[in-house]
Amino acid sequence: MKKYNIGFIGSGKMAGAIIKGLLKSGFTTSEFILATQAEKEGVAEKKASLGVEIILDNKFLVQKSDVIFIATKPNQVV
Repeated sequence: MKKYNIGFIGSGKMAGAIIKGLLKSGFTTSEFILATQAEKEGVAEKKASLGVEIILDNKFLVQKSDVIFIATKPNQVV
């Protein structure tokens, strides 16, 4: 089975639930998941909580991902 690089724009509750489900189901592993966060504050804590890489650059995430989830509140999408 091909492993897809999965990107999450946003790493809050919605993204966290999907990420944890993907990992728990065995569909993928943490090395194939990347998520972004808007603020630098709390990145280390989020990374420890979700077990995936958290970055601040949405453009980089899009370039590195085969599948992208937009996991933000509607008013945050610009």
